[in-house]
Amino acid sequence: MNRPSRLAGLAARAGHDTPAAMLRAQSVYIAFALLVIVDLIFTPGFRNPIVIRNLLFQAAPIILITLGQSLAIGTRGIDLSVGSSMALAASVMALALPGGAGVSVVAALGTGLAVGLLNGALIAFLDINPLISSLALLVTARGLAEALLDGSRVSLPTGGVFDWLGIGAVSLVPMVAIIALALAATVALVVRTTVFGRSLVGYG
Repeated sequence: MNRPSRLAGLAARAGHDTPAAMLRAQSVYIAFALLVIVDLIFTPGFRNPIVIRNLLFQAAPIILITLGQSLAIGTRGIDLSVGSSMALAASVMALALPGGAGVSVVAALGTGLAVGLLNGALIAFLDINPLISSLALLVTARGLAEALLDGSRVSLPTGGVFDWLGIGAVSLVPMVAIIALALAATVALVVRTTVFGRSLVGYG
């Protein structure tokens, strides 16, 4: 590497190490910490462990959806169908209940995987814009979910895996939140330490 290029690289690296750059890189975490501190001080009842448990329970599905969405955005794409895909997976899970809890959970996961693969195939092989393909899947998955159950509600059986996933907890931390955080850590590890993850970040 010639001297000008080496100097430019050192300058760029030094720019990333400045306090302002480090603050920008950690701005999301800083904002989250400040939000929690403000709520602890000014929001009545926020320090109640039951409130925190409920917040973790409600945040878990959002975390799970965000993981896939983050990877899509990392490749300069977008996925508008995540909510409808989740509804379709829930509908398939309800239809598979006669086969048992394990079968219904696997069916729901398989449905989500199939929708994701279809969306990815439309983008990768047919060169359809992610916004268009995911918008089409949003409408399709939502309509299919409603058609499968004919707009009716399905009550999940009590006990077993559904109670473990839905209301199970370790101390005050819901199992679904533990699963979401474990998957978030796995995705972070893959993105930061594997060739696939580095190519993903480099592509974006």
